[in-house]
Amino acid sequence: AGALSVKFSGNLAVVHTFLCLTQNTAYDIDNKRFEEILGTLAGDDTIILVLAEGVSSEQALRRLAEVIPDIQ
Repeated sequence: AGALSVKFSGNLAVVHTFLCLTQNTAYDIDNKRFEEILGTLAGDDTIILVLAEGVSSEQALRRLAEVIPDIQ
C-alpha cells in the first residue's frame, strides 16, 4: 500500500492514498485492532481514521507504519 500524505486534526487522521488502494489498506488497519485507532472510513483515495482519546499523531503514525511502511 502507498500513502501520499497523512494529516491530523484532533482525534481524526486523513490519509490520502493512490486511487483504489484505500479499501484494502483500511481493511488491513481495522484487522490489526490497534488500541490507538478506533476505526476507518474509506473512499476512493482517502481514508479517515478515528483515533482513540489522547492518542498523539506520533503514536498513530507508528501504528500506521505497520500497515503502510512508507507513510510519513
